[in-house]
Amino acid sequence: MKKILFFVATSLLIISCGKNGVKNESQIKVEMNKFIDSWHQNAAEGNFDAYFDAIAEDGCFLGTDPSENWNKKQFMKYSKPHFADGSAWSFAPYKRNIYVYNDSNLVWFDELLRTPFGVCRGSGVICFEKDKWVIKHYNLALTKPNNEVKSIQKELNSIK
Repeated sequence: MKKILFFVATSLLIISCGKNGVKNESQIKVEMNKFIDSWHQNAAEGNFDAYFDAIAEDGCFLGTDPSENWNKKQFMKYSKPHFADGSAWSFAPYKRNIYVYNDSNLVWFDELLRTPFGVCRGSGVICFEKDKWVIKHYNLALTKPNNEVKSIQKELNSIK
């Protein structure tokens, strides 16, 4: 009886942990939604340190302007005055897709956001390193319906 009980308990533990003791995909997706939501909330509340702790030391942020291709230090320098006011920016996600790579240490996502610029799309890559999840790459893009692109084509062609 003890052997059967031990086998059942061990089997349940293995199943609940996923492969190699790592969380399963659905658990990671829940964790990622909380992580990304918290990251956006930290910007909205002006929590500079918490916001940038979520970005990897070698992380990259691409903003909406063609010149906004920043490493973490550059992005921190740009952002510091915005956070000083108590709220840097407020992006409210309303649709998000999360994808988990098979080793569960790499996640990528895309999201639609309500922003002061209108609807934007964010996409990113998150990696588990040094015992925590960090954003390795984030891209914020303005969105424009295809049927409206022609009306701004000259402006788009003038961007260098």
